[in-house]
Amino acid sequence: MSTKETTGNNGRNTSRTVAMLAGLALVVLLAGCTVTYEADIASDGSIEQLSVEIDMGEELYQSAQS
Repeated sequence: MSTKETTGNNGRNTSRTVAMLAGLALVVLLAGCTVTYEADIASDGSIEQLSVEIDMGEELYQSAQS
């Protein structure tokens, strides 16, 4: 496989990852969640490992009792 083909595939994977993270960030902002993510990035710029932790809080809603 040529360098150009390899770079093209990494470019598509990177843009797909960025789009996924942007979509996840939008959902989190709308839902009021807290997200923590960690990524291990190789020297060539590819993501070797990505972990995402979403904290939705203990209560999603409060109910009133009389």
